[in-house]
Amino acid sequence: MKNISTSLTLTALMLVLSAGTAAPASAQYAGGAQKSAVVATTVDFRSSKWLGDRKVMNNNGEEIAVVSDLILDRGRGRIEYLIIKTGTTLGMGGRAVAIPYSGFTWKGAAGKEAFVLASTAEQLKLFPEYTPESWKAMKSVTDDKSELRQRLTADAAAAGDPYAGTLDTAKEARVAGEVKSVERVRTSTFGEQVEIVVLTADGATKRIALGPSWYVNGASAAPMRGDKVVVETLALPRDPDQLMAGTHLQIGDRQLRLRASDGTAVWGSKAVGSAENLYSTPYSRYLLMSSLPGMKIDCRGSDSGKVHDVILDRNSGEIGFLSIDPNQNFLGIGDTKRMIPWSVATVSIDGIVRIDASKEMVLASPETPADLSTLNTGTHAERVYKAFDVPAPRFQPSKR
Repeated sequence: MKNISTSLTLTALMLVLSAGTAAPASAQYAGGAQKSAVVATTVDFRSSKWLGDRKVMNNNGEEIAVVSDLILDRGRGRIEYLIIKTGTTLGMGGRAVAIPYSGFTWKGAAGKEAFVLASTAEQLKLFPEYTPESWKAMKSVTDDKSELRQRLTADAAAAGDPYAGTLDTAKEARVAGEVKSVERVRTSTFGEQVEIVVLTADGATKRIALGPSWYVNGASAAPMRGDKVVVETLALPRDPDQLMAGTHLQIGDRQLRLRASDGTAVWGSKAVGSAENLYSTPYSRYLLMSSLPGMKIDCRGSDSGKVHDVILDRNSGEIGFLSIDPNQNFLGIGDTKRMIPWSVATVSIDGIVRIDASKEMVLASPETPADLSTLNTGTHAERVYKAFDVPAPRFQPSKR
């Protein structure tokens, strides 16, 4: 009977864990670009510090843990895991574990909200343990037997490739021109993908699919509007929009390898390259929330300050904005915190936040409000997106 009980517990936990890789509720644009939208009425923007200070309760209202950090998808900026630390009262000695964000609900009065997790102390012991050492070890491409790395490796590989097996006979073509738009396209099966529209010298426009946003935007060669690019591509067979799949991207002296000659995606390998370094795939895809505040910001080649705060919608678990502390020499004004949409930000594996924006766009952006609840209603949030000439994304509650 003991073995049967243990097996049932593990099965139930694996169902909860697998929820972390399920298609998000907001992924409504399979195979097509995300349409412009106003900020949803269901948003509830909170600072990363507020989320990181929450308690974790069980269904009986008992405190079982506290949140110590969040694990984000580097591209989409969505919370994938909460790192929670249990108390010694549970007999776990303050052990920290990583649990999918979709496994939590909310409870409590305004200002005292807490995460709720339907789990016992014994069940918590079966989740992968998080330690600073295990996270640091994931940088290495060598095999790591930690449960955390095994879990994140499985999730990083789960999305796959939208065009696997369809490009081996595709016609090769080189596209050179200026990037007119960079779109983050959400799909129901393959996660968020980056597509660019390139204007060629003869006035034609070419739409090119590059790859998952965590891979493309984690590279120093992440494309931005106005970049002069040369893209080696494979024409997708029978695609009504004449979409092309990029195999190699070059922007000046920066390069990003996307696919092998037969169309096989390179982001599916065990190692991902950035500059002269190699990192494991899970380390490349995932990002600790605590590492974002204080990161340097590069605005189209200019040192423009540091990240001051990260503003997330707690219902969808997605980053809405970065609040930046601008470099006074960059903006030429006093110390004011400015808001940047996550959709124009990329976080490289090497630890730099790059902004696809001009100085004028940053100056036109509203200041970060002291009360973040003002972003939930009115036009404050919409004015931020308008300043950077990007559509407001859809923030829809994630499945629990």
